[in-house]
Amino acid sequence: MTRLSTLFACLLATALLVGVAGVAAAETVKHPTGNIEFDMPDDWDFQVEDDALVVATKDEGVFLLFWAVQPEAVEDGVNALLGKLTEVATDVEVNGDPQETEVNGIPTLAVVGTGKVEGTAIIWTGAILVADEAKPLILAAVADASKWNTYESALTSLISSIRKPGSTEKGIPKLPKIGK
Repeated sequence: MTRLSTLFACLLATALLVGVAGVAAAETVKHPTGNIEFDMPDDWDFQVEDDALVVATKDEGVFLLFWAVQPEAVEDGVNALLGKLTEVATDVEVNGDPQETEVNGIPTLAVVGTGKVEGTAIIWTGAILVADEAKPLILAAVADASKWNTYESALTSLISSIRKPGSTEKGIPKLPKIGK
């Protein structure tokens, strides 16, 4: 298990998840309960279990968790994930204040930061997407900073394709910048 997958395993344990493997292909992936879909990059994998969907690169350089929660559980869920992040990672920094934005018409609050896992630099993102007020989504993403250039384009494509099912709206959202 890589350092990054160890961190992500801790984040998933916090969300009380046990994954079931999905099929890797260039396809539209629908969250089972969070009222979103997105275009998954070629050669990435996904897992689904109940209210959670995890997407990862084959080399485990990037992980994304889309976790649908009840509205009253958003704050507790965010705090639990941040708690695990600071438990496993060191030198955790938040790059600026959380920013309100929209991802293809979906209200979003996002923050990015950096840190280290066993000496390896990481980039992380936390966001709340409200495609459905009854089931907001917590997004936690972690990437090996040394692989950022390799996956930046595919990750940008994935994020810019997040939409409500059936929507044709796609565009690159204004998200917080990485770095200071």
